[in-house]
Amino acid sequence: MDNGREFHADAVADALLNLGVGCEFSKSRSPNDKPFVERFLRTLNYSLIHKLRGTTLAKAHKRVGFKAEDDAVLTLEELDRIIHVWICNIYHLRPHQGLEHRAPINVWHDLAKINPPQLKMNAADIDIEFSELNQSSVQHYGIDLNTFVYSSDRLLTLKRLIPQKAKVTVKWPRNDVGHIWVWDMTVEEYFKVPNTNQEYAGLTQEQAKAARKAKSFGDPSFAQTAAEAGAIVRGMVAAADKDAKLAKRRTGSRLANRTSKDAREIRAQAHDFESTLRGDIRDPASAQLDDGFDEIVVDLPGDLDTRSGGTE
Repeated sequence: MDNGREFHADAVADALLNLGVGCEFSKSRSPNDKPFVERFLRTLNYSLIHKLRGTTLAKAHKRVGFKAEDDAVLTLEELDRIIHVWICNIYHLRPHQGLEHRAPINVWHDLAKINPPQLKMNAADIDIEFSELNQSSVQHYGIDLNTFVYSSDRLLTLKRLIPQKAKVTVKWPRNDVGHIWVWDMTVEEYFKVPNTNQEYAGLTQEQAKAARKAKSFGDPSFAQTAAEAGAIVRGMVAAADKDAKLAKRRTGSRLANRTSKDAREIRAQAHDFESTLRGDIRDPASAQLDDGFDEIVVDLPGDLDTRSGGTE
């Protein structure tokens, strides 16, 4: 892995270890320690990113007198979609020199027949493993974490089974402060412990913090003070979206927890609906390759042609 601070987090190491993956870090300023990902990023940048309006360009001397912000025209969702289409419809379908001039998708299908991909665990377990890691003491009323209290009958039973002042392993998801996961060493499994204040269930850590701050500074006579935390957050996001300042709108986007994943889900639902209406008459053999992208219309740079037979 790279040496970014986020990769050195205990939560990352613990999650990967539980998935059977060992952490190994590349040396500083040594791209040859991870050549495959570096080579792919170069291909992505020079074949696509640097040909889009708003790119920051690859070389520093080319940036003199150039402001990428003035030419930027893509939203995060649009950029995510263009990259997705480029990978599926161009990168995966063109011959690569390193694969003996075979297309990556063909190599993948051939190898998948020999060794079918298998998940190590279900999606729910993955969500638990990639939550934040913490060691917490169990009080007589539950666990204090991130200014919230979490408690359940099973947690208080566990407290009586462990030594006094002993701490338990806790996994807490940043995207939902409504619950945490506590490791039960007696049966070797995580169990769910709810937030004693379910008003904040479903809110991210940042949203809950903003809602609590709004409540603490609100006048008791204001209707907002008595509003649900979720309603307060939605109101703050709506106000930020209408603000003329970019910084405010960015804050609103973070508070709304908007990601490119949301745009993908909306598109997937629309595509499923369209397929249902027309009976989805596509050839299954071709669907295996394009995965529905025959219906996508995206203006990519003109010289990105899959028929050129270019090499990786």
